[in-house]
Amino acid sequence: MFVLNGANSGATIYQYSLSTAWVVSTATYDSVTLVTSGQDNTIYDFCFSIDGTKLYVVGIGGPDSIYQYTLSTPWILTG
Repeated sequence: MFVLNGANSGATIYQYSLSTAWVVSTATYDSVTLVTSGQDNTIYDFCFSIDGTKLYVVGIGGPDSIYQYTLSTPWILTG
């Protein structure tokens, strides 16, 4: 599970694991984040490619932009 904090100067995506699929109450924080404030201080949304190897982040903290990240392990923010 991924959670977005798109606030100014702290634009971050947090990664959680679910011990039971689709049950949010079983979430545990993986201590994994993607901080985008180096590129854009405010992010509006994000999505993954179908195979999980690309992450697309919509930035609105300046000129509107879309940033692409390549994930070495599908669906994992660091790898």
